[in-house]
Amino acid sequence: MCDAQTSGGLLISVPQVKLDELIRELESSGVATRAIIGEITSEDRGSIKVVA
Repeated sequence: MCDAQTSGGLLISVPQVKLDELIRELESSGVATRAIIGEITSEDRGSIKVVA
């Protein structure tokens, strides 16, 4: 993960039902690079687990 303040990456979280809409919006805005990197689960509420 990068810091967006230094022109790094941007991490966005959206509900699964909004994913297709977000992808369409990104494409229509000229955002060519994107990746789905995970999902939100109910385990470990209140923490973020990054798995490489």
